[in-house]
Amino acid sequence: MSVIINHLTDKEKRALGRLGLAVLLFLALGLVLYLNQKNGFVNATDDLTRARMELRKAEKSLGSAKAESGRWQEARQDLESFGASYFYSDKNGIEALRRDLERIFNQTGVYVSEMGYSYADMDKVRVKKIVVSFNFTGTYAALRRLLSVIERTPKFLTVEKMDFLNTGTDSGYLNLRMVLAGYYEI
Repeated sequence: MSVIINHLTDKEKRALGRLGLAVLLFLALGLVLYLNQKNGFVNATDDLTRARMELRKAEKSLGSAKAESGRWQEARQDLESFGASYFYSDKNGIEALRRDLERIFNQTGVYVSEMGYSYADMDKVRVKKIVVSFNFTGTYAALRRLLSVIERTPKFLTVEKMDFLNTGTDSGYLNLRMVLAGYYEI
């Protein structure tokens, strides 16, 4: 190789040196660009991996949110059907309660001569309460039948209070004041 260089003129040697320098600069520039691109590619790959992981988390979170939304929707529907099934309606609540009480008394064979009604608003829970009070006179078995039928009534009809006026030790008949409460939505 040195033999070839000896045959070159100074001008050719300078041109060859410049060309070599240009090639070295080009290679250095290519190496810098390559390393820069490689780092950019590695960073882009890392960013893509992180984005994919975040996407999986977001999809999982979205799936959980959809499932929870479905459960809340189902709960809302349950509450609506619950209200329709178990509460008396606002428009005919008192009449439906009276019919239920009539049915209960007829089914159990209990005779009630006088019933008192009072009303209470429970604004915080959007419910009204109808309180029905009456005197009961009968045997313990009749009282058990009455309570059993009240318990099986599909509407919210609860025994709020029972005041025993006579326990029936002499006659075998109980005499008590019973207070029932029926609820209806506003």
